[in-house]
Amino acid sequence: MRILWCCFLLACTPADPERQAAEVYAQSLEPLLQENGLIADTVLGTAAAIYDGRAPENLPARWSDEIVPLSEHLYDQSRMLSVPDAWNAEHQLLIAIWKKRAEAYRDLSEATLLGDAKRWTAARKQANDAKLEEETWFNNTNERLGKSDVKIDQYP
Repeated sequence: MRILWCCFLLACTPADPERQAAEVYAQSLEPLLQENGLIADTVLGTAAAIYDGRAPENLPARWSDEIVPLSEHLYDQSRMLSVPDAWNAEHQLLIAIWKKRAEAYRDLSEATLLGDAKRWTAARKQANDAKLEEETWFNNTNERLGKSDVKIDQYP
């Protein structure tokens, strides 16, 4: 009887609100993280092909038709995501980072089409800065999520 009573009390105990918010936030990010992984795969695959001397003939089109729309879509989707209040500040940072990256990728695409080396170099720096900011965001966010035994994968 005591065991049943203890189980009943545990079942009726309200869940930790911080943990619930962390779980809801992590679950709501899942589709966006899948898309983030797709962007990373596409960019890295393109970079590897260039490095190996196998640059696709349609390199400008790959940026303008694949990478730019994906990164802009991810940014747009991140702005529409409803997140728990406890995670709003962190999410606003992520939105800003993904916006910066989308803008950098658009500039890279346009600079490639125009053959503008100066603009390409500036956009490459902006994209790299966004990548570093994103890595820091994931590290910091996972540290906070970890307090609730929750973790997100930047590139699932």
